[in-house]
Amino acid sequence: MKTIKILFILSVVFTFSIVIQGQVKKTNKVKIIKRLPSVTYQPKIEKKCLPMDIKMTEDILRNKIGRTLKIYMDKDYGFVEMMGEKKNVNFGEVKLRKAGHNWVYFLNDVESEVTRVKYDGEHFVLTVSFESNGNEIKGRCPGCKVGKDKRAPDINWEKPKLQIVLKPMAYNNSFTFDVVGVAMLGKLKLNGPTQKFFPSIAKFFKDAITRKVKHRIYEILSKPTIKNMMANTFKPMVKRIGIKYVKGIDFTGNRIYLCNYPIKK
Repeated sequence: MKTIKILFILSVVFTFSIVIQGQVKKTNKVKIIKRLPSVTYQPKIEKKCLPMDIKMTEDILRNKIGRTLKIYMDKDYGFVEMMGEKKNVNFGEVKLRKAGHNWVYFLNDVESEVTRVKYDGEHFVLTVSFESNGNEIKGRCPGCKVGKDKRAPDINWEKPKLQIVLKPMAYNNSFTFDVVGVAMLGKLKLNGPTQKFFPSIAKFFKDAITRKVKHRIYEILSKPTIKNMMANTFKPMVKRIGIKYVKGIDFTGNRIYLCNYPIKK
């Protein structure tokens, strides 16, 4: 009887241990959870445009461009220099067919003196004044045996000036400038009797000067090094205004707005 009780107790203990081991094994099983694909959250950016600081922009243009801009125009050599970049320009000459001998006209030692910067309500305008030392456009008669300089009367460019029109454009989370126009100011005056050929001479030099100066300034402002220099110069002002990244520029009325989203043209 005592033996039977012992066997019964041992069987109960053995059964209980098996149950416990089974529970432990079940507990040790690691449940694999399928990983969900990662999702990148893009916070919604509020579109906004804030007005440009016109006065500060004028000051920066005056220091960066106005004080470094030099233009020199001559028959054999000319250049446009700005912000350390220099581009040579050949302004050329114009020949007139005259009875007996041809006349030749060309720019003579015309050098820039000072540049002023002003916002006109839509664009930033650089007004370049030149030294006025007499006859800026010389006339010659190469085939004349006597009076080569006197036969072809010189032309005086009175109050010589050029206006260079700049327009801001978004660039590298800031902004830089593009040249959209060049105008020749002042009056061309013939030093001698009025001649029927004078309008064509005046038109030649007006077209040559404005076209070639515009092209060279456009070349300089389009260089990546210059564009980055300008954009980095304006970044502190952009940050102070409250625009983190400039993606577009809006022109409304006589105000310019820096925007954090692209502006459709």
